[in-house]
Amino acid sequence: MTAFTYFLLDTGAFACFSDRPSSSAAFVSVEGRYPGHRWRLGSDGQPEEYQPPAPPTSEWQTWAWDAESWRWVGIPTQAAVQRDGRAEILRQVEELEAAQHRPLRELMLDPGSAEARARVAALDQRIAELRAGLAAPATAGT
Repeated sequence: MTAFTYFLLDTGAFACFSDRPSSSAAFVSVEGRYPGHRWRLGSDGQPEEYQPPAPPTSEWQTWAWDAESWRWVGIPTQAAVQRDGRAEILRQVEELEAAQHRPLRELMLDPGSAEARARVAALDQRIAELRAGLAAPATAGT
């Protein structure tokens, strides 16, 4: 079965696939299947490969062209990597701080509990290590 690709006459953009040629004045049909993310109608009326412009970059993301998928692929910037790393450290600190409630309660009930004191000290040490890592990404590029 023959396939046709419809392109918009005014812009050359892909419109759809069909099994018969277009009879509309708004479309140009070309025999064959030309995926819309890769093909546009050229000025000569024939399909031509089309690379769209890159999306705008931001503080958090830049773009790289992937010829295999024929798409722009988002790449996180160093600022985004640092932001995400910081968020993960803060999440871990929050989790450890929440884990302190039980041993602190045990210490309140029994101030002499060496086991509860050791658990609190271990949690405090891990939290201090994580908090020290918060300053590292900010000074990494200097």
